[in-house]
Amino acid sequence: MKDYEDKLVMGVVNMNSKWGDTAANIAKMDGIIEDAAAKGCRMLLFPELCVTGYMDGKLPDGRRMHPALAEKPDGETAKHFAELSKKYGMYIIYGMPEKVDGDPDHAFNSAFIALPDGGMDHFHKIHPVEPDWCLGGEGAMILDTPWGPMGMSICYDTYAIPELERYYAARGCRVILNPTASMRGCNVKTGDKSGWLWYYTRRLETIADRDGIFVASANMTGPDGPADENGNTPAFFPGGSCVISPKPEGQKYVTWSVGSPEESAEGAAVGEVDLSESKRDFFGYPIYQPWLYAGWYEELAAGKPAPAPAEKEEIRLAVSNFDTAWGDKEKNLEKMEKEAREAAAEGADLILFPELALTGYWYAAPAEGEECMQHKLAETIPGPATDRMAALAKELGKYIVFGMPEKDAKTGDYYNSAAILTPQGETMKYRKIHPIGDESKWCRCGDKPFMFSTPWGLIGVSICYDTYFIPELSRYYAASGCRVMLNPTASLKGINEGKWHWYYQSRLESIADRDGLVIASANICGHDGIPLPQFKFPGGSVVLGATWTEGVYHAGAVTDDAPGVKVSGPVDLSKVKFWILCFNPALYATLYRDMEQRKKA
Repeated sequence: MKDYEDKLVMGVVNMNSKWGDTAANIAKMDGIIEDAAAKGCRMLLFPELCVTGYMDGKLPDGRRMHPALAEKPDGETAKHFAELSKKYGMYIIYGMPEKVDGDPDHAFNSAFIALPDGGMDHFHKIHPVEPDWCLGGEGAMILDTPWGPMGMSICYDTYAIPELERYYAARGCRVILNPTASMRGCNVKTGDKSGWLWYYTRRLETIADRDGIFVASANMTGPDGPADENGNTPAFFPGGSCVISPKPEGQKYVTWSVGSPEESAEGAAVGEVDLSESKRDFFGYPIYQPWLYAGWYEELAAGKPAPAPAEKEEIRLAVSNFDTAWGDKEKNLEKMEKEAREAAAEGADLILFPELALTGYWYAAPAEGEECMQHKLAETIPGPATDRMAALAKELGKYIVFGMPEKDAKTGDYYNSAAILTPQGETMKYRKIHPIGDESKWCRCGDKPFMFSTPWGLIGVSICYDTYFIPELSRYYAASGCRVMLNPTASLKGINEGKWHWYYQSRLESIADRDGLVIASANICGHDGIPLPQFKFPGGSVVLGATWTEGVYHAGAVTDDAPGVKVSGPVDLSKVKFWILCFNPALYATLYRDMEQRKKA
């Protein structure tokens, strides 16, 4: 392994491009580069399409702007910035349209990388959301630098395609470079950017924290696009260029190391980052299983049968802040029965209890020669506990889902499972695919996603770590036609409540927004047998979705730690759908097969 440098002086640029005027924009960039070089900057990131402006439109001569102004990687603009890179010993990354050979009507949305040795590289945006002038790129790009490999990802590639950043992190990248022109949720008329801030921070913070990788993001600021007769432009960008570090600090799991999402003033923010803080721990864990994810994407690429049309569009979901009686199945069954009846009386169609609600979650190391609590109390599915709850589900005419330790009747293996009981009295199960921490001392990994059909369509099940750290699973469910995902969880806040609330809320809202899912999440509350009084489970059970600009809570609150069941009003699923543009499961399968080969090597 190469001995990479850890300390990097990096700059990210808020830039207000003059639409359609490359000469003016290049001149502005020259000044920004000179100022950054004076501050010792070694890598400077400009926004997406900053050389031309972002918005679509026609030049005064009638030509469509982006194809008309596009250049090749050996064009005059590239030569100009390559000279500056060599002069200042600086990587300069900037966005502009790139010519397509033999096709004057189209261009690539490209990031050009001017290298300190005077060379030039380039990356094509893989998932263009731009109008029909833009062609998509074909694959990932890793830039080799003295500070280690860095992954290229332009705007929507970053915010909507977790498969790409997962590939980069697994390949050892410590930084994702994100030239962007992002204004989703920014009100052009009023300048209100609260919706944009929610979207921008949820997506970038989740990437940095989940994958343990730095994200450098450079965004446009100010008006953009061809002005009308009154001088009004079709777009207004909020800036927010920043470098996000995965290092824990203060009340969050990430740090805004350079720049800020709040800053809209034009210019470069320059500062030093310590890339040794990029740990990417997950990709070294045994539970990281790229061969599984590759199989899921290959299945999606092959085409799945469309799910049966939903019979109903409104569903009422109930989630329980469940105060477990640790190690006492009978008390927990009685509590679940009581709360299920309460929820049914309030009109709930499905009642969700937390992970391992049957027994409690906490693992206590057994004395030598003895079994741990989870092994002692584990049952088969079906078994006595599920038979009892299945009879209740049939009596109430409701779905009931709860977590329990399962013993496989044939192999004797143990699993952290969710039991799913139907109004017809049927019993089904999902086995947690990614058990973490002490769970690995008593249970094995499951290996299959699980969806079940209901009158409201398909519903997927994902337990705790499967939800927060495995975007591949929620993506599989959404792309398969699920509109609801259940998350029985035992998520522990530890001492720092602020960190837990941020982590829990940002993860769930990001998934709901990105994949177009309604999420029901049920968590344990109270001590659950933990012998340390400063540690307890925080509840926070919720039913949530997302709009364009915010998370929407249909039941519960992440700050609510009171025991009891929370029932939503009617949740309208008619507009809940998976709509990722340029979704390419065949490409993602290829990326995961590459990860598989490298992990096994």
